[in-house]
Amino acid sequence: MRLKAGSVGLSVSIRALEMSKKNRIDLYGKTILITGAGSGIGAASARALYAKGANVVLLDLTDLGTKPLEKEFGAARSLALIADVTKREQLDGAVKTSIQKFGGIDIVFANAGIACDPPTTVRCMSDQTFEHIIEVDLFGVTRTVQAC
Repeated sequence: MRLKAGSVGLSVSIRALEMSKKNRIDLYGKTILITGAGSGIGAASARALYAKGANVVLLDLTDLGTKPLEKEFGAARSLALIADVTKREQLDGAVKTSIQKFGGIDIVFANAGIACDPPTTVRCMSDQTFEHIIEVDLFGVTRTVQAC
C-alpha cells in the first residue's frame, strides 16, 4: 500500500480562494506559509496567492517541486524550504528563516497531507500506515500552526 500526497485540503483551498474573491481580501504584501507546496493543491494555491500579491513560503519534504516555483515567482516574494510536518524542529527552522526574510507570517495554509494509494479502509490498513497518516494529516496541521 502506497501513500499519496496532496489529497487533503481541496475544499479548504477552494473555499479560501472563493472567500478571497467574494470578500476581496487584500493579500498584497501578506506572507503566506504553505505546507505541501511542491505539487497539487499546494502548488496551485501558491500560484493563485502569489498572483494576488502575496509573498509565499513554499514548504515540502523535498525541493523538487518548490524550487521550480521559487524560480518561477522570483526570490523577492517567494522562499522554498524543506520541512517535514512530522518534525517540529524542521518547522521551527523554516518559520525562523521565513520571518528573517519577510518579517513575519500572516497566513498559514497547512495543506500537507497523505492518503493510501489505492484508497482503502482503516480496517484493511496496517497500524503503522494509519499512524503515519494521522501524524501527517492531523498532528502536522497542529505542529505547523503552533510553529508559526
